[in-house]
Amino acid sequence: MEEVQKYWRDKVMGLLQWSITIYLLILGWSVTYHDKFEFCADKTKSYAENRDNLVRAISLFGGSLLFGIALPTLVHLIYKHFLPRDKVDETVLPKAVLMTFSVTLAVLLIIVSFLTGYLYGC
Repeated sequence: MEEVQKYWRDKVMGLLQWSITIYLLILGWSVTYHDKFEFCADKTKSYAENRDNLVRAISLFGGSLLFGIALPTLVHLIYKHFLPRDKVDETVLPKAVLMTFSVTLAVLLIIVSFLTGYLYGC
């Protein structure tokens, strides 16, 4: 296996490690600061506070959606261009395993970000 494949093998694993970190970070935010991310207005709060909570909720959901689309796409493109099946050895995880993992993580991230804004606020 060439140095380029080793480099991209390590980059894919680093990408997935950072993805897990981002998922845990958003999960922690949703537990700790759930009242700051609300899609629906709360009658006990001011207009400015409700607006800020809505903007935060939309930003969290939009960022999670963007990340959820980008993660599987990046994994697919890295495997397609730099880690073809016939040029790598056994140290590289199969593409199907990492695609399943990245899609699952992306879906979980989108669900958590949506539920944070919806369940606590509405």
